[in-house]
Amino acid sequence: MANRNSSNSIFVFSIRLFWLLFGNIILIVLALTIALHTIKPPVVSHCLFWVTAIAAIALRYADIRFFHGETADCVPATMAHFRGYAVKLAIFAAAIWGIALLAAKYLH
Repeated sequence: MANRNSSNSIFVFSIRLFWLLFGNIILIVLALTIALHTIKPPVVSHCLFWVTAIAAIALRYADIRFFHGETADCVPATMAHFRGYAVKLAIFAAAIWGIALLAAKYLH
């Protein structure tokens, strides 16, 4: 029983770590690869970028819906929190993607 709880805790921690931290870092790194054309063909960077953004949103949903996710204030998160997160991340992703595309145009 203890093994199941600890493995579940590690799984939930991994989900939270991805949508809180790693997802954003990966988006920024992929935006840089788009701007600098470091991955060929460029469509790979674009696809990975949007898959990462969608994965972060999906994992936040799963965290709230299935794993009793909380806010930064340690109160139970609701679907309203999820919607706010999804909108903010979508705006953030679209903004840095657009900036990366502009940078790519002017750097090459």
